[in-house]
Amino acid sequence: MKQFILILVAACFSVAAAAQKVINDPNAEPRNVGSFNKIDISSAFEVIISQGNAEGVVVSSNIEGDNQNIHTSVENGKLKIGYRNPGKKWYRNQNLKAYISVKNLDYLGGSGASKITIDGTLASPNLEIDLSGATDLKGNLAVNNQLKLELSGASDVTLTGAAGAINIRASGASDVKAFDLTAGECNIDASGACNVRISVEKEMNAELSGASNVQYKGNASIRNIKTSGASNISRKS
Repeated sequence: MKQFILILVAACFSVAAAAQKVINDPNAEPRNVGSFNKIDISSAFEVIISQGNAEGVVVSSNIEGDNQNIHTSVENGKLKIGYRNPGKKWYRNQNLKAYISVKNLDYLGGSGASKITIDGTLASPNLEIDLSGATDLKGNLAVNNQLKLELSGASDVTLTGAAGAINIRASGASDVKAFDLTAGECNIDASGACNVRISVEKEMNAELSGASNVQYKGNASIRNIKTSGASNISRKS
């Protein structure tokens, strides 16, 4: 049975590296779901996303019998992954994982202290990322048109790659670490104690409040900047 599962897991992934990671997880369980181009993660999952020619979902818990509490479904093209514990048990050192292969992705949402990693490069014409509740995201992106980032709580993103335009809305104590992501145009709305690092080549607009801080690289012309409180914006050479 274990051999069958490993073969099925490998078939879910067109990217060999991602398949290898799943095979190395003895608790991996493939899930049969419909086609999706959106992802919404809740609860404290460690998530690995890869892009290829096939769609697949594999979940894992290091607690014996706990996979049954991991919920997966697709509604209107959105893959939802969450955790339900009807017995309200608390497991010490619980480790929830989700391995996801996508063909196309235009929305990625995460909450509940999820840790999301993009394996390789995620390419999309347009992409919306919505993170809350201390969720972290790391990855390389190739977004032809518009990349939208919405962060709240203490969420962090570390991004590389390129986007035609990027809109950033951040609140709380969220951080955007993206000096290695180059955007043609950039609009920023930051409040609280957010930090934004970005590279912009054409045009930049920003509205900052609280103790938010923006540093940017590149040759962008500044069209409209509003700051209040202890917020500031500066160009990094």
